[in-house]
Amino acid sequence: MKRNTWNFIVDGLLLVLFGGLLWTGFLIHFILPPRHGRFRGTEQLLGGWDRHDYGDVHFYLAIGTLVLILVHVWLHWSWVCGTLSSFGGQAPVKYRRRIMYGVLFLLI
Repeated sequence: MKRNTWNFIVDGLLLVLFGGLLWTGFLIHFILPPRHGRFRGTEQLLGGWDRHDYGDVHFYLAIGTLVLILVHVWLHWSWVCGTLSSFGGQAPVKYRRRIMYGVLFLLI
């Protein structure tokens, strides 16, 4: 497959996973709030799942989103290298990669 096709697939999956993250986060925070005090032991259910089940789904969606973000950056690696090297002026090509790795290491 062409790189453009891979970009489209990865970006589409990122959109779906991010929508799932928003949905489960909204459910956990607003619809299924934690129970305290006299309500303890009376878990609220939505579709047979409690907030902890939705929390597990939220966690795995976040891991999938993180992995796809890394794939997205990898697919755009030449753009990242070119953009980072342009901040340092017109350095020779062999030094651009060194600059880029250093800046990336500092960001991480």
